[in-house]
Amino acid sequence: GVQPPIPEWGAMIHEGKSYIRTNPTLMIYPGLMIMLVVVTFNLLGESLSELFGVKRR
Repeated sequence: GVQPPIPEWGAMIHEGKSYIRTNPTLMIYPGLMIMLVVVTFNLLGESLSELFGVKRR
């Protein structure tokens, strides 16, 4: 896996799990970034498929 000094969104969420009651932003911001990246790639893929005329079954 990834070594401890290297930041990773999944590891940040996991480490923030124990502080959810005192500092929820430790989990919220990495989770929002994961969601933003997934939505961005989804919209990009949809736009490219419409642009190039890819037909679905």
